[in-house]
Amino acid sequence: MYQPNYETAPNQSMVPAIKRYVDNRISPGHFLTALFSDNLTDTFVRADETNAPLIKDWVTWVYVEMPASMVGSAEKVKQHLDSKCFYCRI
Repeated sequence: MYQPNYETAPNQSMVPAIKRYVDNRISPGHFLTALFSDNLTDTFVRADETNAPLIKDWVTWVYVEMPASMVGSAEKVKQHLDSKCFYCRI
């Protein structure tokens, strides 16, 4: 499976949540869920003071780095989260 280049993520403090989403299918929180769902209104509303000025960078990073099957719509995010494999359950 393709792995995003986490080193280029705009805010490194968000990388653990992104890895949990990609690798373990764990919900990444409201900001990243909105971002991954391509819901820019909610992305802006849910951004904190660190991520708000980085939204353009985040959108670019998601487009370039994240697997298309995991991002782009609320349905894709839900499908990824719901497709927990036996070994991924916590």
